Amino acid sequence: MTLVEELRQVAGQELPRASLGAGGARLAELVALVHEASSRVHLLPLARAFKRLELLVVDFSRKQGKPLELRLTGGDLEIERGVLEAVSTALLHTVRNAIDHGIEDGAERARLGKPRAGSVVVACTAEPRLLTVKVCDDGRGLDRRRIIARAQELGLEHARPDMSDERACELIFVPGFSTAKAVSDASGRGVGMDAVRSSVEALGGSVRLSSISGTGTTVEMQLPLAAVHIPEDANLDTGDVEYQISGTWRTAPLRHAR
Repeated sequence: MTLVEELRQVAGQELPRASLGAGGARLAELVALVHEASSRVHLLPLARAFKRLELLVVDFSRKQGKPLELRLTGGDLEIERGVLEAVSTALLHTVRNAIDHGIEDGAERARLGKPRAGSVVVACTAEPRLLTVKVCDDGRGLDRRRIIARAQELGLEHARPDMSDERACELIFVPGFSTAKAVSDASGRGVGMDAVRSSVEALGGSVRLSSISGTGTTVEMQLPLAAVHIPEDANLDTGDVEYQISGTWRTAPLRHAR
């Protein structure tokens, strides 16, 4: 029996919300299997997102006069197009933010005893159904006092000098937040880390940030490998018969659905 044939058989059952039973569990499993099988033809390598980062780093290094080194791992991983687009958006904003706000210029790094070229590392790994993306830089780290002062200027009531480092870091995810003194091609427009979190969370993912003053910043993103959007009262077409998965958990041919 094929997946579609079994899906037709199981989808004809009535499954009350209070008692889904084995039939409901099997239906959910079959839908997931069909989705996984069909999505294989839409997988794309992460290397596509990496190409844009390489161009970004070359451009920023030239414009800002900062020697930069970009290291990328995980480009051979394959993910769905929707996830790739979210990762690409998140990486562009995160790497741009790291270069503009985090990485010092060559002269300052030399005075600090750091390698003259600033380092940005993008590492992607995959576990079953989960993609982890880490962006690490060896720059100056987040300026806690500057972030809190800017938040207070913007009228953010919860910004206080005695707030924890973790909560202070969260301030940079507030929409419209920027510590840049002037608008440039790279920053000051208030579109940055909030765009990172929005694109990742839209797919059910999460973003965490940690920073050590003078050492650097790490942004970790976790996303599902597959972007699945099944709205309430979704229609499921198995070929010659169409089914409706409704909010009441009743499955039936559409012509019988209420």
